[in-house]
Amino acid sequence: MFKTLLYVNMGANFDWYYWLSQLFLYSFVLVGVLGWSSGKYSKLLLGFFAVFIFGFQLFHSLSTGNGERNHRMKIGLYLDKLEPDKNQWIMLEPAGYIPYYSKLKVSDDIGLVDKRVTNEILKNKNHWYPRFLQTYKPKYVLTLFPIPKTNKAYLDFREDQKDWFQKNYSLHKVFYAKEAVNSTQNIWLKKLYNLKPSARDYYLYIKR
Repeated sequence: MFKTLLYVNMGANFDWYYWLSQLFLYSFVLVGVLGWSSGKYSKLLLGFFAVFIFGFQLFHSLSTGNGERNHRMKIGLYLDKLEPDKNQWIMLEPAGYIPYYSKLKVSDDIGLVDKRVTNEILKNKNHWYPRFLQTYKPKYVLTLFPIPKTNKAYLDFREDQKDWFQKNYSLHKVFYAKEAVNSTQNIWLKKLYNLKPSARDYYLYIKR
């Protein structure tokens, strides 16, 4: 419960942080449908419910799979080729496909895989992100927002921290989400990816 409240307070409102609620979501919906439906229309309603859930899950899976396979995995493979020293650290938000395929040591913005991040947040959540970079100096920083021009709360840099970051890190590459959307020639999949784009732009910074 404490970690859930911490994530919400940081603005991490992603459904995969609350898997327990998702696990029981369909169970509650199914109970509601069974309780509401009766008589000759019960089978029809249950059939409609099953088709709807299957379609929704298929839609979600295809979109999410595209974002992971055609975007985040490629970023990880790019980093794998870029950095031969696998003892180097990268600071990033999604502790999943990207660090796995890059084979680099990872600190994540939420603190799921590096307790140093969580400890830094608990000390003082104000300006914790630039403070972490100044303390541990990871070679790579991968963000969903350009630094320091961002309105993201936990990426809030003081003026002196902005100057420090610009002196010590440089923008190496931007991985655009539209590249993942355009990765398929299938017109229907392309429409689906545009309707629910799972991929997002990533900004890769390297320590000077």
